[in-house]
Amino acid sequence: MYVVLDEQSNKSLAKTEFFNLFNINDNSAPYIMKTCSGVTETSGRRAVNFMVESIDGHKKLTLPTLIECDMMPDDRMEIPSPDIAHHHPHLQPVADKIPAVDPDAPILLLLGRDILTSAHAGLLSDRDGEQGQGQGAEDQEDPEHGKAGGPPPQPEGQEEEGSDLIIQPKKLLNPVRVSKSHQELHRELRMTHKRGPCLEGKPELQHVLEQRNWEQGVKQRREAEEEKKNRSPLQQELLKRHQRLEELERELKAQQQGLQSSPEFIRVKESLRCTTILDVGKAV
Repeated sequence: MYVVLDEQSNKSLAKTEFFNLFNINDNSAPYIMKTCSGVTETSGRRAVNFMVESIDGHKKLTLPTLIECDMMPDDRMEIPSPDIAHHHPHLQPVADKIPAVDPDAPILLLLGRDILTSAHAGLLSDRDGEQGQGQGAEDQEDPEHGKAGGPPPQPEGQEEEGSDLIIQPKKLLNPVRVSKSHQELHRELRMTHKRGPCLEGKPELQHVLEQRNWEQGVKQRREAEEEKKNRSPLQQELLKRHQRLEELERELKAQQQGLQSSPEFIRVKESLRCTTILDVGKAV
């Protein structure tokens, strides 16, 4: 069978044909699957204690828990072949080690990111086994250094050879923080925070409104001065007379409002006085 490697999946999956092939009759358990088309709730069996082995038989890898799911890619065009490898310079050294495509072998497994945990645990167990074998051997005398208490010390680089075989997932960058506009905005906010709030600062809209009101006031005063210069002596006298009459009317209205709560004889007296004032104004 063929296996699909999918770094976007966080779990390893197996088709129903795989469970039927190994007669796995475990009870189904529900799980939630999130895909590009949405979120679906389904159920499936679980398979454990399975291993995969390299073609030469030198490497074995314990698989994580396999979940039954038939929704996995089944594109056989992605299966590598020797003919395709010969057309790529970086694959030509290993082209002879790639077997020919088997048309009868189905695609039954999908290995996700959880395979990294299993691979790391397998490498650690292999390393512990090698160290145990070295410690169980008899100590031999070294003519130069006397008794050796174990295997000779190895360089630091060799101690981490096993960890280099593991493909560590890289942390994805946040596109918002990487963007230049976000960095400039963050820098400006930090500078503003250091300076503190500006009490005398005004919003731009308020500055525009104040400038417009000031220009309108200057324009009105200028028009009033020009109109005043262009008036004739007769117009000026008529304007003064009109202003005096308006002042008298305002005073009469104020007196009438004040006399509403006064006794009747006071209202009669004030009305006679107002009549006299009006007569005098007409005579003038």
